[in-house]
Amino acid sequence: MIYGKSSLKEHLLGTARFCSNSAEMLARAVPASEGVSPPEINLARLDLVSMRLLLECAARGSLSAAASHCHLSVAGASHRLARLEDALGTQLFYRHHRGLKLTEAGAAATGAAKAMMLAVDQLVQGVREAARSMPTGSSNTGRRRKGIDQISCSVSE
Repeated sequence: MIYGKSSLKEHLLGTARFCSNSAEMLARAVPASEGVSPPEINLARLDLVSMRLLLECAARGSLSAAASHCHLSVAGASHRLARLEDALGTQLFYRHHRGLKLTEAGAAATGAAKAMMLAVDQLVQGVREAARSMPTGSSNTGRRRKGIDQISCSVSE
């Protein structure tokens, strides 16, 4: 897909709205405890690394395997997962000696996290396509922006 300046802007704004709606959907998907109002969500805790970690933990059933796949230490992954659970106000996994098992809230959060990661993949693909379609002679032609080629938001099925 080739984007003009205005259509790329519309695509990026639509993707940003989708991610924002996904964050709201994630907050609504996680039920509050009885008699307790839902917590104020700290959107800083809903970062892409935490979402990817959530998905990997759900897919692998192991914090250490998920941490390794996400290039995190086990302690760092555990801390990040605990902060995510604190931000959402509920437990996402049952932890036992054989690994992790999703709670009902964790299953709902995983669905919303997949949607967020797919939206990010669409964003990256749109930007890459727009960069490839830039006319030759443009001041940015030939320069690589650090990071855009390094983004990977693969979603485990």
